[in-house]
Amino acid sequence: MTREMIPVQEAKDQVALACRRLGLLHLAFAEVLVQQLGPEEGRKMSTKAIKEYGRLIGEEKKRRALEMDMDLGPESFRALSDLPSLGMHDRVEEVEVDGEKRIRAYGCVMGKVWDDQGNNELGGCYCLVDPASSMAFNPDYKLVHTKRLPAGDPYCELAMRPSTELDKSEFANGDTDWSIIQGEPDRRDPLQRLTQESPGQSGGEIFAWLQTHGREASPVVGRESGTHPSHGFGPVTPLDLTETSLHVFDLSRDSVEFPQGPDPEDAEAWTALLFGKMKEVGAEVGVGRYDEVRQWYTSDIFRAPGSDPPEWRTVHIGIDLFLEPGSPVLAPFDALVHSVANNVGGLDYGPTVLLEHRITEGTGENLRFWTLYGHLAEEEVALLHPEQSVRRGQPFARIGDYPVNGNWAPHLHFQVITDLLGSEGNFPGVALPSQRTLWKALSPDPNLILGIPDLMSPRG
Repeated sequence: MTREMIPVQEAKDQVALACRRLGLLHLAFAEVLVQQLGPEEGRKMSTKAIKEYGRLIGEEKKRRALEMDMDLGPESFRALSDLPSLGMHDRVEEVEVDGEKRIRAYGCVMGKVWDDQGNNELGGCYCLVDPASSMAFNPDYKLVHTKRLPAGDPYCELAMRPSTELDKSEFANGDTDWSIIQGEPDRRDPLQRLTQESPGQSGGEIFAWLQTHGREASPVVGRESGTHPSHGFGPVTPLDLTETSLHVFDLSRDSVEFPQGPDPEDAEAWTALLFGKMKEVGAEVGVGRYDEVRQWYTSDIFRAPGSDPPEWRTVHIGIDLFLEPGSPVLAPFDALVHSVANNVGGLDYGPTVLLEHRITEGTGENLRFWTLYGHLAEEEVALLHPEQSVRRGQPFARIGDYPVNGNWAPHLHFQVITDLLGSEGNFPGVALPSQRTLWKALSPDPNLILGIPDLMSPRG
């Protein structure tokens, strides 16, 4: 029997053609489901079908592995690859990120098809085939996308990780929104999420660590830093808040200082009022308090959807530092940039940065938390990118001016976060009063880092 040989490039092109057809087929089915069932139910059914498709793939791999007396570990799953090695992507390489081995694929053919069709969201549901097939092969592991072309990333990146009990439960349950397994935005209510999961760290652990260390020497490192000498918490502005002249504003719902303030959307009037007050009392920095029920948050963007009676997110879970626009913002300790976004829209954050911090103790403890910086200037933020290293004391952003900063009086919104709930480039800075305890656990008092002396208890 004569074997026909074809050039490698021709083989790649033929595989790419088949992948394009497969991408269109998936998208067509998904779009029909959405048209017939509506966006939410259609997307759910599409995800359910892809999960079933992945389950069949994983079970077939498992059968082959058992026939060959192979174990069901991650290496066996990789060794039994049933995908073409050429043509599905422009280039594939193995990389190591934060000590974790990942597969990075450039130029996903199917991803290009969904982008060309203008429907990355529905097309990207197909990516769930990877965690589904890996968990059907062995439920103790999940192959997840840490980056995805349909999500706007420059390439696709996959990592094999241990699955949680929640992952296993939701994989077995065909009715849940299973997309959360792969880092998609979590559509569950935060109360539901926190009561269903048992994460490896808790907000209480982070709070206890911050409370214990205060601004004393503490071994905090970014992911690229490795073992690094101890650093204390540094200031987030060139003006050390433990020593500079401050004025703490009363911005509460029942404010004595501003009983009849301007309209919340009148940034110019609020700027004149707040900075005028600072000048009057000789303060270099104005402070807006943590856990304060504010008078500002009455527009529709702060209203809880479907709440009856209506409820607004009015509890401030960060600390505001009012400084002149253009004032530098410093990293309080070593970090990596987690994510960057420009949250446009009136009374939103505007340009925003999230930094990731890791705490390593002599006992081997390894905790993570994040700090959020909102209402920044565009120019410096545009130069930042995820996983970029930022050192303690390094200026990495500047305070923005209205209207670019979300149309607020110029200030830095500084917030500590113990669990991002899958968020990138944004995180709620105000909470519903009915969920006050929950959100304070997710975002403990930033003054544990800032160290502002004699900061008054909030009103309301």
